[in-house]
Amino acid sequence: MHDSRFTYTLPWLQKSLELHIELCPAGTHRDGDCCEPCVAGKYQSKAGSTQCDECSPGKYQSKEGTAECVECGRYFDLEACAI
Repeated sequence: MHDSRFTYTLPWLQKSLELHIELCPAGTHRDGDCCEPCVAGKYQSKAGSTQCDECSPGKYQSKEGTAECVECGRYFDLEACAI
């Protein structure tokens, strides 16, 4: 997980609060309190996401937990690469 810290100042309380947020890494998405891998056919290239994205037409991903889709090439999976 990626670690992010934010400091917020609340003028009316004259206090600062430090928030510690753990971001799910690329290839995963947040599901409640857990980071879950993206399923095959989906990807997530950014850390801290709450959902995975579908591969665009002409691309596929047969593995789970990935940060990118790959181009359908000469020897691609016909079902995964339905163009």
